[in-house]
Amino acid sequence: MGGTTSGYSATFFYLVILLLHDCHTSDVNQMSLVAEEMASFVRDNTGKCVSIACQERAFCPVLHRAFMKDALVMSRQMTMERRAEMSDTKRDFNVFVVQRPDSVIFEQTLQLVADAKRRSSLIYFSDNLTMEDLSQLRTTLSNLGRNSFFYFASGSTVPLRWHQVITLNHQEEVAISPVQFVEGTHTVREKYNLQGMRVTSISDTWAPHLVFEDCNEEMMQCKTSYGALYDQSQLIAQLFNFTMISIQGQKGWGVAPVEGPYNCSGTWAGIMGDVINGVYPVSLSEWNYRIERNELLDFVSLTHSDNMQLVLTPQPAEVDTGLFIRPFTDEAWKAILGMTVIIITVLLIPYFIFSFFELTTGYKIASTSGWYFFVLLNAFYGGALTMFFTSEVSIPFEGVRDVIRAYDDWKLIMMAGELQVICLKGDRANFWMR
Repeated sequence: MGGTTSGYSATFFYLVILLLHDCHTSDVNQMSLVAEEMASFVRDNTGKCVSIACQERAFCPVLHRAFMKDALVMSRQMTMERRAEMSDTKRDFNVFVVQRPDSVIFEQTLQLVADAKRRSSLIYFSDNLTMEDLSQLRTTLSNLGRNSFFYFASGSTVPLRWHQVITLNHQEEVAISPVQFVEGTHTVREKYNLQGMRVTSISDTWAPHLVFEDCNEEMMQCKTSYGALYDQSQLIAQLFNFTMISIQGQKGWGVAPVEGPYNCSGTWAGIMGDVINGVYPVSLSEWNYRIERNELLDFVSLTHSDNMQLVLTPQPAEVDTGLFIRPFTDEAWKAILGMTVIIITVLLIPYFIFSFFELTTGYKIASTSGWYFFVLLNAFYGGALTMFFTSEVSIPFEGVRDVIRAYDDWKLIMMAGELQVICLKGDRANFWMR
């Protein structure tokens, strides 16, 4: 009896060990699958150098091994404390593993994400997020008050739930949207919804790109703002669901530091300084990209080319009342009128005075000369008129400068500021002197 009891106990103990082993194996497999999906996400979105920082240290080696399977990806793992002390990760794709969005670790992680390049950070929550957790997540993000654009994933099993987050300086609005992938990959499909966020641009008048008129004393509520870049920004705002506000700067362009070196440690002011210092997220204007500005600002081009183009819009033909007198010059028409008056005078006045005038030699000479004159006149006039109707209309210029030089035979209508740009580029047409 005692032997049987001992046998049952051993069998039960063996089953418990087996179940625990299966559970542990299942957990390890799930961690490996989650790590593989995260590694696929980073790899498909051009992450080649990866820095991994984990609050839950058991997951870090698994994630590191998943990255090391790709020979083109370089990966390193560290603690959260070590990651906060490092400053050489600007070019890395940062992966942070935290447990919950209501922890101090998460708030510290957000500061590191805001310091990193846009779209180069991923935060993974190892715990499943409840609705209360998501609400806490939004609250924490609204208190960040800095520019950031990153991704976060949650879930303990695959597939994970992926989201992208956008925050702006000095704003509480947060745009959290589900990530859409290209079919069959983890490549993020670029589709943005800023959910009505306000994006404020600081700039100054630089026609024809942006013009401010009738602004208040604070240069904020301008009654009129227009220009090519203004129109394009409003179209982009409609596409990505945000409000674009343009205000006029009051302290100049600020293209050089007030004092100190030409980097973030210098003291900056003006429009460019407000963007560098994070007072405003963007400056909408015709900024020139320079290598020394690369570490200070991100440059985005709204157009593929800024070359000026001469565009003619076809219009319906207008009634040309002067077409039928254009074959002859004004002097020729005066001579024709004079000859007509002379012929009429020579033929009609003697006709009313002398009844036999038609029988005289003078009448025959005058009538024959008048007849030849009008025959030749009709021939020349008909030929010139035919030439006007059959010849193709040509434009005697190829560009804006040619039109300027053709002034005042041709009138030129330009957007405000375009002539200023031409003159800045060295045109010598001396338009203003003519």
